[in-house]
Amino acid sequence: MSESLNKFRDELQESLLTLLWQQWCLCGVQGHAAEPGNWCIDPEILVLLTCSVGRREPRMFDEMLDLLKSTPEMINLQRLKSLAKSDDFAGKMVLLAVAGFLDEKLGKDKWTKTFKAISGPFESPTPLFFFKDGRPMESFGKVDPTFQKFGFLRGPVALRGLVGPFDLRHPACLLLRFRSFLGATSRSGICVYLCTHPGSPGENPSRIAKETGHAQRAVQDSLVRMSKSGYMARHEHKRDMLYTITPEMKNALLQDLKSEPLWCNWIPVAGFLEKTWLAFDSKKFLEADPMVQSIKLREIVDNFKIPLSKSGLPVMLDPRGHLEGEEYVGWVVNKIREMIKALVAGEKTGK
Repeated sequence: MSESLNKFRDELQESLLTLLWQQWCLCGVQGHAAEPGNWCIDPEILVLLTCSVGRREPRMFDEMLDLLKSTPEMINLQRLKSLAKSDDFAGKMVLLAVAGFLDEKLGKDKWTKTFKAISGPFESPTPLFFFKDGRPMESFGKVDPTFQKFGFLRGPVALRGLVGPFDLRHPACLLLRFRSFLGATSRSGICVYLCTHPGSPGENPSRIAKETGHAQRAVQDSLVRMSKSGYMARHEHKRDMLYTITPEMKNALLQDLKSEPLWCNWIPVAGFLEKTWLAFDSKKFLEADPMVQSIKLREIVDNFKIPLSKSGLPVMLDPRGHLEGEEYVGWVVNKIREMIKALVAGEKTGK
């Protein structure tokens, strides 16, 4: 079992890096990756995953820096801050270093001010990047002073400046498209959510806020204002105010896309995948007794199974029958493979 889990660790890491490359390339970075499926990209989640898993792929990490420097307006900083403060993501301190780097390049302090609440204390500097097998990249000559200031050692950043436009017609870029038009506000997230959840009876502000990761008050206020335009309908249903986007407006917004966009709440999906990747990446976990491994994985599954069931991916994280030890670990491995396949290919999995 230990050997097979080592192989799965490598498989999972490579799959996550492939997924990140696919999405960054759609966003405009220079790279080669197969075209992803239709799940709408979440830029803030993409940044957070790259600040953890992306440390195993230095070139992709620097392409992210290049894109964020070129198009910082694609990111909703308050939403990114809120997500970064969650315990579900491990890249908080790396994100702070990224913020410092961007402010230095842009001549501002907007990024570092936003993430001041999640800062230090900084311990002795550690390598920023790792080889695929987990060994730190320690030998790189001259050190980048900005990243060193935030506790990370790496060579000087040399941005290539080759960022291109995102793919306007790809359905996965729908949020990027709305943010270019409406700004990186809750309104863009609302439009994506309602365009991918058409029809009656509609959606309430609480659910939209939870699914999109925006503050409920901001979503509520935006919906009230947007409904006055005539492009969005609102009606009361069982003491709840529900909102829908009109069919004419939806068709106008989506008419030139290559295909239908798919909604995915990336917050629990990415959180679950990162937590399991960190578990399988631990030598202590891989060398543990199968019963101990199953206990650790069960803890992760129990924390995410309800939000994952509502994420847009029809993945059921409840095994049929009581499983323990190797059987439970094998079941979790197969579920992760189902999720990765669906996300990379843009297909919905079966339950």
